[in-house]
Amino acid sequence: MKFDLRKNLGLKLLSLFVAMILWVVVAGEEDIVKDFALPLELTNIPSSLEISGPVVDTVLVRLRAPEAILRTLTVDRMAARLDLKNAAAGRIPFRLTTDQIRIPSGSEIVRIQPETIELNLEPKRQKKVRVHPEVAGDPAEGFEVAHISVLPPTIWIEGPESELLETETATTGQIPLRGDETGNRSVSVNPVPMAPANSRVRVLDPAPVLVTIEIREKTDRASFNQIPVRVVGGRYRTQVSPAFLQITLEGPISLIRRILASDILVEVSVENLLPRDEDYRVEPQVVFPKLSPDEARRLSVTGISQTFVNIKVYDQRSES
Repeated sequence: MKFDLRKNLGLKLLSLFVAMILWVVVAGEEDIVKDFALPLELTNIPSSLEISGPVVDTVLVRLRAPEAILRTLTVDRMAARLDLKNAAAGRIPFRLTTDQIRIPSGSEIVRIQPETIELNLEPKRQKKVRVHPEVAGDPAEGFEVAHISVLPPTIWIEGPESELLETETATTGQIPLRGDETGNRSVSVNPVPMAPANSRVRVLDPAPVLVTIEIREKTDRASFNQIPVRVVGGRYRTQVSPAFLQITLEGPISLIRRILASDILVEVSVENLLPRDEDYRVEPQVVFPKLSPDEARRLSVTGISQTFVNIKVYDQRSES
């Protein structure tokens, strides 16, 4: 079948006319330039290396293209990538080339700033550090923080060698107290390394640690004079000197303030002491016969006027 050039001749001429008009418009459009700030992507960093110190994260790229292209061009259609696949440790300059910038067709790179990027690549290291807990605020009135524990007490961190050397601890950040706590409080926290500013040191295991804040009633002290020394045990008549002691106690405020001298006794045991000319030196024991076992456990003897008393044992049977 022969090809008839004259078939649909009118339509063909119209299409040719439109194509020529478009070509004239596009070909006649003047190229313009425009600057774009592109995020710099660092790819294929060797697994044994870390980047340390400040890094240029934005590249200024100037493009030349027809106005119709630049008018609709956005940053998400472009990219600046620096491949570090073959990089070695050290402070190394990398030159940015047009091959590392992805741009749309019909445009041309006029300038790249900066032309050279300097990176400090260091060996990647790991280290175990202690977690330091921090508490902000106070518990309820009359109570205080007695102790703070962290479980586990240490964590592993990872980062550039030089930055890891400057990092000695991790922190829980400030754990706030509400002001109404009267008992222990436990909080799960993700610790953060106490690293230099803008450091790339990070926690290796993201699991949280458990911080336990032990809260107790505030303590007070009180001294009690003329507490009698009582001899217990033994079969012989005895004489104790001195017969009275001064005792200083420490414990919860509410307990200390209601203790009386009559609640306290000082005892010395002569169970195995036999008569002799010389005095025995015996360590006295402070007891609280009128207090409950729990109350007695909460008290501490912080002072006693004499750590030993003299006991004279006579060769006479005790009347008791």
